[in-house]
Amino acid sequence: MTGQPATTVVGVTAASSLDERIRELFATLLQISPAAVNDDTRPATVAQWDSMQHLILVSGFEEELGIEVDPEEAVDMYEDFATFKRIVRDKLGSGRGAIGAAEATRGA
Repeated sequence: MTGQPATTVVGVTAASSLDERIRELFATLLQISPAAVNDDTRPATVAQWDSMQHLILVSGFEEELGIEVDPEEAVDMYEDFATFKRIVRDKLGSGRGAIGAAEATRGA
């Protein structure tokens, strides 16, 4: 069987690869294994994720992905990885980031 997968499969694959990219960058910036990161990961469960490291995380994502995070959003992102990921995805999905713009171009 050859050819390109159905659009819905491509969309799921793109979403999954974006989630994986976010998880890998998050783990790299915290210097932990990506396997240690899931939606329930929170500052209380990761010693490296303190308030100073959180600022480095947010700054790293802004620089790497070309997004801008508002101070209120940065505070919300300190709740858990699921919230962190959702805010990053929202920023990228709105086309305000490098990956979001690239995905929008591919999807067109």
